[in-house]
Amino acid sequence: MSTKEAIIAMIQNMPAGATWAEIVAEGTARFGTVEDESLTPEEWETAWAEEINRRVADVEAGRVKLIPAEEVMARLREKYG
Repeated sequence: MSTKEAIIAMIQNMPAGATWAEIVAEGTARFGTVEDESLTPEEWETAWAEEINRRVADVEAGRVKLIPAEEVMARLREKYG
């Protein structure tokens, strides 16, 4: 089974009301985390803070549409069974 297939299977087996935090925690438990030795923990923190700020700004400016987790999970289940 490919990693993609394993991730799809994991999502399909999550409870219907699973939160993104639960999905991420399950994925991390199963697949581990990405480690890039070229960045220090402080550099990772800075990079993520910048990304989060960019995403929040996109939401606040109306450049992106938020989709409720329940709808995303329903779409995934519909598409992948």
